[in-house]
Amino acid sequence: MTRSELALAYRIPLLFMLGFDGRCSECRRFLALENAHIDHEDGRTWYCRSLNFLDRIKRQWREYEQGIALRTVCVSCNSRDGATRLQGRPRYSVRR
Repeated sequence: MTRSELALAYRIPLLFMLGFDGRCSECRRFLALENAHIDHEDGRTWYCRSLNFLDRIKRQWREYEQGIALRTVCVSCNSRDGATRLQGRPRYSVRR
């Protein structure tokens, strides 16, 4: 089994543990399993591009087990949300 196949074997059960029912948890539109993204509701504190696909899924499993709020969303909802929030803090907040 390759690393990509192993990552998918970890990813699919995680999506269903997060309550994936074939719909985006934000906009409620139908989406295919392969188009579902795992999103951190409060923003993540780590840079996702620093990890490969398998390590990212393993980390998301650890976060799920620690009780960090995760959800399944579509690409557009994940992109829209990421434009306003960066790594657990507001992206365009006013500094005082």
